Amino acid sequence: MLKGEDEELYAELREALKAHLDPQDLFDELDVQDLANNIWEGQRFQKHATELINAERLNAIKKLAASRPGFLSDKMAKRIGVTGDTIPEDAIGQGVYLGELGVSRGNWFRLKRCC
Repeated sequence: MLKGEDEELYAELREALKAHLDPQDLFDELDVQDLANNIWEGQRFQKHATELINAERLNAIKKLAASRPGFLSDKMAKRIGVTGDTIPEDAIGQGVYLGELGVSRGNWFRLKRCC
């Protein structure tokens, strides 16, 4: 278990698998344990992968912006609340910002959905 993970929830998962699979011997018990571990680790991976992608989204937008200096007019920067090298924190502002960078609406929605 990693720090912050719910041991009781893991135990519930293991017990549910045990009830469903009805292990008959030690080898069946080991299979239940392996399956519980695999499910738990898979959920952990999904959670941490999502957190990593979310953490890096703003950095990706900043790198894209840096590759196109002077792309954003003063009027547009004021409209979406960008000052200096800041990036809008809200999804609408980021969408407008990316649109000014030339990222299509379809690509923005894919980026938003995955991240």
